Amino acid sequence: MLPLYSHVSVLLSVARQMHLLGHEVIVLGLCDLQARVTQEEGMLFFPMCEEEYPPGSIASIFAPLRSMSGQAGTEFSIDLLSDLCKAVLRDGPRVLRQSRAQALVIDFSAKGMEAVALSMGIPYVQVSNALHSDYSGYTPFWSYDWPPDTTKEAIERNRSGLYRFAQKAAPMQAMIKHFLTDAGVTVNWNDPHALTSRLAWLTQLPSELDFPNPYWPEQLIHVGPLCEPSATDHADFPWHLLTGEPLIYVSFGTLQNGLLPLYQMIVQLARAKTCQIVLTTGGSAQQDKSEDVPGNLILVKSAPQLELLQRARLCITHGGVNTVLEALQYGVPLVVLPITNDQPGVAARVAHAEVGVFCRAEEITLPVLSRLVDEVLNNPKYRMNAILMQTALDRKQSLAHAGRIIDRAFASISTGIANPIK
Repeated sequence: MLPLYSHVSVLLSVARQMHLLGHEVIVLGLCDLQARVTQEEGMLFFPMCEEEYPPGSIASIFAPLRSMSGQAGTEFSIDLLSDLCKAVLRDGPRVLRQSRAQALVIDFSAKGMEAVALSMGIPYVQVSNALHSDYSGYTPFWSYDWPPDTTKEAIERNRSGLYRFAQKAAPMQAMIKHFLTDAGVTVNWNDPHALTSRLAWLTQLPSELDFPNPYWPEQLIHVGPLCEPSATDHADFPWHLLTGEPLIYVSFGTLQNGLLPLYQMIVQLARAKTCQIVLTTGGSAQQDKSEDVPGNLILVKSAPQLELLQRARLCITHGGVNTVLEALQYGVPLVVLPITNDQPGVAARVAHAEVGVFCRAEEITLPVLSRLVDEVLNNPKYRMNAILMQTALDRKQSLAHAGRIIDRAFASISTGIANPIK
């Protein structure tokens, strides 16, 4: 799995579900994940890729991404994924033999382990923690904020965008091809989903929030949110400062939280509005750099997100899948300021479902942000649509459903069921 908070949270939530179903659960991951995994009941941890990612290395490796945006951030992330893929291809066979894993649940975003599993004959399913990938060109790839459009011109635009992504990811794909060729595994490389699990591919996004697409592979299942609430202690949150005025909750996540102008703009927004705003900086020290904050703004490094969303009228976010889904679970509409990676694609889906609006973070200005906030707060359709979306976002049901799918998928290996996901 990717060593990122949101990805780890989702995969561990799924792991707990499999443990409840009676499976023995082991976690294969980079050294920096060990402390978190060992807190989990009934899970064993096997470190991997220690040569490339020694203990304490992840923070510095991902640090440049904190202040990146747009295409530069996406390309930097692809380079990181390529490096990780190379390490997994080298060390994956060893850790699988050592752990004696009989089946795998793989983070779809982290490439390499699916190739290792194929080479060793180990069945696997995949989970898209981030936005899932459309390789058909029928809908825009996740790094673009384009709306769905089936005209010839739009399809050509989508395929052109997909080609740009494929070109950047080509070295990683070449490594995987070389690995499988050496392992004697024959793959139909004309099939863009050649390495996608044939058993099940789960995405957190409900179909109600996704673009319509008749070309998804049949094993893709929109199960809904899979991230269980964090057990982080927020006892020091200043609840006494909440006044009961309309509340706007603002979070730009824990990864791209080095963009000081965004935080300064929220401070300026608070000065222009009468509502109350809670701004969490995702663990960074932005509050030490920000201007003096107005009385209606609560600025904290971390916050009890779910509890605050239950009180909020609006959520302003970068468009991380987990935050968007958590806001909609409580019927809270959104203003999305996508920064990089899959966030533009998430923002486009929020706008298409009319549960919010968006503007690229690179292009946002205070007047535009103020107008977007007023639009969502004053137009009841956004709140109404967000409330309607709640019915598709029952996390407990989604996790139980995911567990049943994975359980049946792996059981089908021994029972010979042709299509376990139906």
